[in-house]
Amino acid sequence: MNLNAPASLRNHLLAQRGQVSLELLGLIPLLLLVLLVILQLGVAVYAAQQADGAARIAARADTEGLNGAALGADALDSWLRDGSTVAVSAGHASVRVLVPGVLNLFHPLYVSRTADMPVRR
Repeated sequence: MNLNAPASLRNHLLAQRGQVSLELLGLIPLLLLVLLVILQLGVAVYAAQQADGAARIAARADTEGLNGAALGADALDSWLRDGSTVAVSAGHASVRVLVPGVLNLFHPLYVSRTADMPVRR
């Protein structure tokens, strides 16, 4: 029976604990990058949803004889209006929104949505 076995096991575990700390420290930048990519994807999905709603509002307003381009631009959140375009013609609306960049890896990134409404006669 070896009486030194528990001490050597304890030393081995203490050495391993320091190695795990270094490995975790090396993973932190990768985890932050993954988090930022997920955040950028969320912003892009939100911008696409906003563009879709603005296109529907612009097309509907145009079919009722209102200024669809202005109402479509007003339907966007204020932080998405810069760099966005709204084009309306005969019940067809097209909205293009510049997605704000969390990471500059994918910038500039645009999302576009269109909508059609029947024109009332």
